[in-house]
This record gives sequence, structure tokens and C-alpha cells, in this order.
Amino acid sequence: MIDPDLDYTIPNRPFVWTWIVCAIVATLAGVWLYPMWMILLCLGLSLVWVNMYSTIMHYALDAEEFTRLPVVGEAFITFQSHHFPRWINTIHRKPVYDLLGELNPLVVINTVAPLALLQFRYREVFAAWGMLTLVGGYAMLCHRWAHTPPARKPAAVKLLQRYRLALSPEQHWKHHALAASPMGRFVPNFDLSFGWSNPIFNRVLKVLPSPRFWLAFIALTTFTQVSALTLFLHWMRR
Repeated sequence: MIDPDLDYTIPNRPFVWTWIVCAIVATLAGVWLYPMWMILLCLGLSLVWVNMYSTIMHYALDAEEFTRLPVVGEAFITFQSHHFPRWINTIHRKPVYDLLGELNPLVVINTVAPLALLQFRYREVFAAWGMLTLVGGYAMLCHRWAHTPPARKPAAVKLLQRYRLALSPEQHWKHHALAASPMGRFVPNFDLSFGWSNPIFNRVLKVLPSPRFWLAFIALTTFTQVSALTLFLHWMRR
């Protein structure tokens, strides 16, 4: 289904609400069942990881060489369309549940992969899955807020951006300004979530610029991230 006004595909909204509720319940269950230090550790790791993950994913999916691939090339073109002026000026108008619906494929993978790898042998998987899912959703909102005009931005969001708990518009617009017309120059600031990783990855990507390496990294970690956090939490609890 396509929204003719905003020109985007409307995701399966009942599914979006289902995984949001499940993630909240799983996280609250973790708060109830585990020590607070463990929950805070899980939250901290999730924030740092999602920040790095979003940065690397953005860089890998922005590579023009992948747009020529058969079958999947169109998906890369669709992702790269986020640099188009029309998209930049409409993202903040999307209903939040439609924006979060862009995570649907990732949520499915994050749910199925631990079942295949761990067979849910560790109950920590619920806290890991819930926390990563909610932090991923929050990261999507941070990107949306970076595009929201100041007059339409709630005071709480401005506060989060000021204290670097959400992506700074100034940082993010530097990326868009150069991405629109790089002229052979390095495009910086691929961070899509909180902005923390920009100083690090602006340097790392100059040393290791291969999009193929980073795409392989994203592919591997996408299927293992929940399981890895689960095993780490299980080890810490012991």
C-alpha cells in the first residue's frame, strides 16, 4: 500500500504494533527478573551497539556499486533515495508507526535468528531482544527528529539533542550537504541515531573505506546481534 501524499510504502501496521508491545513487555520482564545493574548494562550496550550499527549500515547501503546488483539493487536505490530533497522534507511528517515499520524486516531476523542459533535456551534472550528492539526504534526517532523543523520540534527533543542523547541536526545536515554533491570529497557523519560514532567512524572509514567489507560486517552482525548480547548477559549473570 502506498501513501500518495508522502510517497512511501505503508508497512503492516498491526505487525508494527505487535512487536512494539512485545518489546516493551520483554524489557519490563527483564527489569522485574534481573538486577538493575544488569538491565543498565544491557541498555548501555544496546545504545552503543545500535549507534555503531546504524552508522556502518548507512555507509554500506549508500555505496553506489551495489545499486547495479541483480534483484537486491533496487533495495539499495530505495535506501539511497533518503538523500532526495522530497524525502528529506517529508520524513518528519510520517506517522511514527509507519517510520518504525521500516524496522519490520530487521525485527523478523532478530526474532528468528536466536531461535535458530540458541533455540531460546537462555531466558536472557527476551531482555536482549526487547532492549535492542526498543533502542532501534528510538534510533529511528532520533533520525526523524534531526529532520524536524525547529518550530515543530518538542522541547524535550531539543533537550535530548542538546545533551547528545539524540542526533544533532547540525551534524546530520553536514552529511546531507556533502552527500548531495560530494565532488570527490569524503562524505562524513554517517551516524543515523545519536551522533556519538561520527568522530570515530569519520576516521575509520577513511582508513577502511571498502563498502563490501562493511556490508559483510552488517550481514553477519544482523543475524548474530541478539544472540551475542544474550550470551554476554548470561555470562555476566553467572
